[in-house]
Amino acid sequence: DRQSGGAEESGVYESAMGRIYAWHAAINMGVANPLTGVGINNFFVNYYFYSPHWDGKNHAVHSTWFQVLGETGFVGMCIFVLVIAAIYRRLSRVFCINKLKFNPDVAVNANALKAGLIGFMVAGTFLTQAFTWPLYIILSLTIALERLTVQNNKE
Repeated sequence: DRQSGGAEESGVYESAMGRIYAWHAAINMGVANPLTGVGINNFFVNYYFYSPHWDGKNHAVHSTWFQVLGETGFVGMCIFVLVIAAIYRRLSRVFCINKLKFNPDVAVNANALKAGLIGFMVAGTFLTQAFTWPLYIILSLTIALERLTVQNNKE
């Protein structure tokens, strides 16, 4: 059975140190392979080679940011951050375009997407979700909302 949260662990620091060791391994992966990382979905299998502490089992990275760094290197990390910045910028553009011909439905959706993006970024600090669906759903909905807003304001 899975046990987590510190209640059943021998010390308060065991869970926290597990994350720190995993983050350290991700940094080592990024430094060793700055252009490509170790490859998408390869953090778990490469943990042993890059971790400063080995307890006999591989661990998940427990951070979207460190996952991207370890698996895609510094180049991939820059691209990932640029994608997030582009989504945020597009949502800000939707707000500006929507001011011309205010539509409350567009404003609500833009606010919801912006909140979802911020939630993704905050949750990504402690969850491994870089290459799963949440960010890419937000991206696609942002593109659709922007096109809809531009089209409605041309009419």
